[in-house]
Amino acid sequence: MTTYTMSPTSTAGGQMQTPELVEQILGLHQKGWGQKRISKDLGISRNTVRRYLRAKGWTPYRTLQKQKKLSTLEDWFVRAILKCPLSSNFKMSPYI
Repeated sequence: MTTYTMSPTSTAGGQMQTPELVEQILGLHQKGWGQKRISKDLGISRNTVRRYLRAKGWTPYRTLQKQKKLSTLEDWFVRAILKCPLSSNFKMSPYI
């Protein structure tokens, strides 16, 4: 299963734009400025301007959190360890 979380920083190494800057982008666009002019004037990428204009406002970056490969088998591992005859001396970790 794939889950998404909102992250305050960019995962691609870029700089996260502030909501104030995004409001400025939207304001300049409403005045008739083009994406290229806005990006040059503010010193940011045209793709950044395009993304915020499409979103019609500030949005945080989405980062992908992958599920651990063995997480679906976690219950099975616990049952298998507890069934083992040597498990009487085994202490379960609270981190499992």
